[in-house]
Amino acid sequence: MPTTAALSVIAADAVLWAALTRRVDRAFVLQLVGFVLFTATAVFAQHADLGAARIAVAAGWIAHGLWDYGHRRADRTVARSFAEFCGLVDVLVGLAVLTVP
Repeated sequence: MPTTAALSVIAADAVLWAALTRRVDRAFVLQLVGFVLFTATAVFAQHADLGAARIAVAAGWIAHGLWDYGHRRADRTVARSFAEFCGLVDVLVGLAVLTVP
């Protein structure tokens, strides 16, 4: 947990620095924001009861699938084919986490 918290603080500082100085492009800032949000979801899931953790994990997987769709649409960061494949797998895993007992 301390490592995750430290990395989250560093990433949040990087987002703030990037936003204030405007020395980096928007895509970099979005990646950092995504990192902070996905990390916060994971940390929440680690400390929540089983029902809430299951929903958080499923939401994280599905959100990451949508994140991949954004990469596909922008045609940046990763190859479109990888974004399509990864996005589909992410959404299916998220739905499985919600539906499989």
